[in-house]
Amino acid sequence: MVTRPAVDLCSPCDSLAKNVGTQRFEAGLTEAVQKLSSHYSSTEKEHTFYHSICLETKSHLPEGISLSPHPACSFDGTVHYSFGSAQDLLYPICPYEPGPLFHKYPRKCGLFGVACEGISSQITFLLEESIALGENTDQIVSLLHFFFEHYGLGESHVHLSADSHNGLSKTDCLLQYLSWRVHTRRHLNIKISFVVTGHTRLSCDWFFGLFKRMYRRSRVDCLNDLVRVMTESCPRNIAQKCGTEDGTSLVPFYSWTEFLEPYFHSVIDIAKYQHFQLSHGSSVLTMKESVDSTPRNQVFHRENLAILDPTALPKRIAPTGLSAARQWYLYDEIRSLVNPAFQDLVAPKPSCQRPNQEEREVTRNS
Repeated sequence: MVTRPAVDLCSPCDSLAKNVGTQRFEAGLTEAVQKLSSHYSSTEKEHTFYHSICLETKSHLPEGISLSPHPACSFDGTVHYSFGSAQDLLYPICPYEPGPLFHKYPRKCGLFGVACEGISSQITFLLEESIALGENTDQIVSLLHFFFEHYGLGESHVHLSADSHNGLSKTDCLLQYLSWRVHTRRHLNIKISFVVTGHTRLSCDWFFGLFKRMYRRSRVDCLNDLVRVMTESCPRNIAQKCGTEDGTSLVPFYSWTEFLEPYFHSVIDIAKYQHFQLSHGSSVLTMKESVDSTPRNQVFHRENLAILDPTALPKRIAPTGLSAARQWYLYDEIRSLVNPAFQDLVAPKPSCQRPNQEEREVTRNS
């Protein structure tokens, strides 16, 4: 059996549907169907809201505008962006994969995308494993900051949509960062909406899908090949390398959590809210559980925010690079499977000491 393509699996949908199938009496069946129908109705409202925001903001964009550096608040209007991550990719790969490579663990590259529905374009960050911070909120916020500074349209008002399935997007740090942007007049108003977990259908997923379809039938020997494949999959999907195979960082990562915590409060019961709004000149964070629910306000700024230098940035986080065990694994197990022209780039001989057997086993099984 071959299943049809689907969005993320929704746990409530699955459990409620199973509950409908196990009911033996009409009263229980009616109640179960009502609960499932209510869940479908609430998720459909969120999707309708997402699409309406995309259409509304698109109609007000200036002609010919593109993802490139713009002065803050130079465009007096609203722009909608959606952002999210995708499953890591492995390279080198080949459509006709050699048997030995199937059982190995070559280099990996993470994906994080920020899509602008108004101009049907996306910036996709390629997170090479030698510079990636892993499952880290500071990494997500740093990528968003880089996007706004180098690719934002200069809008004064912004509406963001994001997926919160991994718990890394909907965090105090992200909301504190957005409040910092508003406080420092990088934006005048920011709204952010998190789609219902398991019902993610954002524009960035479409760009990821086009890229991965091309990736599966392309030969990829190095990071630059991933950039090429992305461009070929869709010219509007623009690749931004965060670093290179040798560990050189191209996109700076900052310690935003440590930097922002002294100036902003934590959000009370953050998990149950889906919509947030921040405005310049106000210390209040407005929150809603759903698109049509009653808003709730929380004082978000601490008293010492007034002393914060608007030009100050957090301290940079230096990538740790590949561990010695990982470097030797790539050299011993992957180098022979790499195109000779890229062997010294993808799997060079390490300059560090070879790790002991126990450390090598940990890397092999990670």
